[in-house]
Amino acid sequence: PRASKIVVEKSTLPVRTAHSMGEVLNANAHDIRFEVLSNPEFLAEGTAIKDLTQPDRVLIGGGQCEKKKKVPTAWPLV
Repeated sequence: PRASKIVVEKSTLPVRTAHSMGEVLNANAHDIRFEVLSNPEFLAEGTAIKDLTQPDRVLIGGGQCEKKKKVPTAWPLV
């Protein structure tokens, strides 16, 4: 069986970027299965540094997968 890896893209990117990243990563991986999740940033002009270092909310989204449930427990390690 292939090993699984979770990649979290952290930024405000166009819709379906995580899907495209997953297609590219998985097309070139032989023994690894990548699941790409999105963690958009909510930055406001004038408070962007504070918003980045002390966010008032954290959203993580992705497709239907069991691995997504593991992200909240690993998030403090990132």
